[in-house]
This record gives sequence, C-alpha cells and structure tokens, in this order.
Amino acid sequence: MRLLVTVAFAAIVGVCATLPASAAQPGQPVRVGWLSAGNLESHQPMVDAFREGMKELGYTEGKNYVIDFHWGSDSFKSYGWMAQDMIRNKPDVIVATCEYTSSASLRATSDVPVVLAISGDPVKLGYVKSISRPGTNVTGLASISPALAAKRLELLKEVVPQAKRIAVLHQPDDDSSVHGLAEARAAAKTLGLELTVFEATSPGDYDRVFAQIRSAKVDALLVLPGTQLAFINRGKLAKLALDARLPASFPYDDFVTEGGLMSYGADMQSQFRRSASFVDRLVKGAKAAELPMEQPTRFELAINAKTAKALGISVPSSVLVRADRVVQ
Repeated sequence: MRLLVTVAFAAIVGVCATLPASAAQPGQPVRVGWLSAGNLESHQPMVDAFREGMKELGYTEGKNYVIDFHWGSDSFKSYGWMAQDMIRNKPDVIVATCEYTSSASLRATSDVPVVLAISGDPVKLGYVKSISRPGTNVTGLASISPALAAKRLELLKEVVPQAKRIAVLHQPDDDSSVHGLAEARAAAKTLGLELTVFEATSPGDYDRVFAQIRSAKVDALLVLPGTQLAFINRGKLAKLALDARLPASFPYDDFVTEGGLMSYGADMQSQFRRSASFVDRLVKGAKAAELPMEQPTRFELAINAKTAKALGISVPSSVLVRADRVVQ
C-alpha cells in the first residue's frame, strides 16, 4: 500500500543536458536552494530520496545541478535571515521542507519558485490560492486529509482497546499542528475519547512535558503531524514514550524506525523523491502558479513489533495484516 499521488498534468519528458535560459544560465548547473529544520543527519533519508529522484530524471549532482543547503537545527526563529541568505545565492528553485521554512521562503521572495516537499493544507496556510492552480510562486506536495486524525485515533484504539484518555503532543506555534489538533478534537468526539493537550515549543520542553503526561495518567499518546520539532527529535520522543510505558501513534514511519509503536501517514521519502519532478519542470520553464500540486491518496501503516512487545501489547492480527511495514 505504497504512497500514490494524483497527477493532474502531462507526463514528464526526458531531461535535456542543456536547460533553457529562462530557468538557468546556459552552461551553468541548476542551483537548488534547500531550506530545512534540523540538520543533514536528521534529514539524511529525505535528502537521499530527493537525490534519487533527481538522478532518475537524468541529473548528476555537481555536474548539472547543485544543492545549496541551509539548515536551521532547532532555531526556528532563524529561518527569516537564512531565507534571505539563500536568496542572495540566486537559486533557480527552492525546496522547503516544513511550515516554518515554507513561510520564510515566501517572505524572502515572490519570484523564485518554491517547491513544498511536505506541507499541511497550503490553502489554509495561505501559500496558494488552490491546489489545482496555485496562483503564487509555490507548488509541490500537500497532505490534506481531515480523515487522517480520525484514522490515527481509530488505529490507536484498535491496538489499545482500553484506551479512553489520550495525551496529545502539540506545537502551538506550528500552524499545521494547530489544524491537526482541531481535526483530532473533532475525531475524538466521534470516537468517545478524551484528549488532554500538552504543548512543546523547544527540545528542552520534552522532559518536562512527559513528566506532566505521566502524572496525568493517560492511556496513550498521539503526536500531531506538521511538527518539525517532533520530527527532528523523533528518536528522543520514541524513547520517552517507551520509558513512560505509553502506546504512541506518530504521523510518519520514521518515528517507528526510531522505536515508536505505530504510525499512519504519507511516506515522507516518497514525497521528497517526488519533489524532484517539480524542480525538473520548474527549471525547464513551467510556472509554479500554473503547476498543480499533488496530494497523497493512500497512506502507510507501520508497526514496531519490538516496541509492542516491550509495552506488553499484543497487536491484533486485523491491524498487522493491514500494516505496510512491521519493524521486528
């Protein structure tokens, strides 16, 4: 059940060795500006996936394209000046990897096309006018599905049937997390679950927040999507949840790789690989304002069997047979 995307445009033609002057200077490699939270180590799988996508399209890094990396680590407030610095390097296209870097890129330029590798609802966030016709210098991939919150809670309930009180890890200064929380609250009412929200805005908050979660005597944990802070610290979060003896549901399978119990969401690596096709079309002259965005139509369920065993959880066979990946 791998990630599928809706493609609303013509098939991609082969990459030419020389790119049109409207996209890049003749004889010069395409310059991709990469603005991201974290660092290369935390995002290596996504960077590798993007590179694979570019290679499949006929690009060779260092020959006909280069990546100008700008990493923000956990310093989310630094993205404004980082985006400005990136623009000074005159990129042909920008790849933005989260809500923070997307908004910073848009504040820095309205001319250079921006490809969203990961985003929540770009219309609600004000990045584009519509998915089918962005109308701005932004295009790329969008993860829009209010049903995801309900599905994550449903799956958590299946794995932990006795769960009634669910802790929700929320990043209030992340717009995608704000939207995700609203969707989770609506889903919880339908499922008869009680949500208790815990806020974290920096890595230093996690130990304190998990101490509060332990005291709250909740039955399980839901980590909201869209929080780059959580993604960067996915290994720590997985360990904190396990140490607290909390069954936890995460938005991406990278958390499960790090020891999280389960995840349900779009395959991030596939999205970064797909981002390369947007870069390719943009540098060949396509206009971001007219290039329809893509949305996942299917999502992946991942289960960490080792973590389940450590928590004393017997994952139902009805869930295991639906899993796309089981970490042993």
